[in-house]
Amino acid sequence: MNIFGFRLSIALSGSMEPTILTDALCLTDMRAQEYKTGDIVIFSHLYADEQVSALICHRIIKITPRGKLITKGDNNKKADPWITDPEDVLGKVIWICNFFARI
Repeated sequence: MNIFGFRLSIALSGSMEPTILTDALCLTDMRAQEYKTGDIVIFSHLYADEQVSALICHRIIKITPRGKLITKGDNNKKADPWITDPEDVLGKVIWICNFFARI
């Protein structure tokens, strides 16, 4: 749901633990236009082998010279096997509530 440029989401996996727990609430600023290394972003990714698109919440670990984003879940050992275009980023996570994840 997008309200006044903000989106409330629920983390569906543990890829960002311990920063974002499974079932935690995340508030995303969808108006954000600039991103830097260390930002947690939500982006759309198309899994080519499955023809399925998914929203992913991961941290930017590197920005290429051409401005593409290399991301990784905090709980993952390796970076994501894809490079994300900034146009695919929906926004930057600005608030995390792990409290509800523990209920």
